[in-house]
Formats: sequence, structure tokens, C-alpha cells
Amino acid sequence: MLDQLARALTISPWSDDEYLLSSLFRELSDEVKRIGRSLNIEIPEPASYPGKQYFAPFALGALGILKQLMKRG
Repeated sequence: MLDQLARALTISPWSDDEYLLSSLFRELSDEVKRIGRSLNIEIPEPASYPGKQYFAPFALGALGILKQLMKRG
């Protein structure tokens, strides 16, 4: 899952399009939510954010997960 995110953030067309990234985030949201729960980090529901509006809330949650994992590292 993290490798998919890293690739998408660095490869066109995803890296240049918040809508495409939001679509990918929606596909990965269940897995990311599961990881977030184990770290007490809430990942927002995709249905609450139409279109590209899901980009920022998901990205903030994913960054929170990465920070927690780095601390444990």
C-alpha cells in the first residue's frame, strides 16, 4: 500500500492530478483506515468528501500514520 502511494505521488499522471490521487486514495482507504485505527489515527470516510476534496483529508491522515511509524521505527 505505501509503495502504491509513493509511486503515485511521483509518477504522472497521478502526481499532477488531485482528482486521480483522490481516486487512488479511495481505493486504499479501507486498508489505510485499518492501519490508522491501530495507531489511533482517524482516516476520514471518502463519502464525506466528493471528487478531489478527499485529497487533503486523506493525505493528512496518511502523514500522521507515517509519523507514528517513524517514531516506532
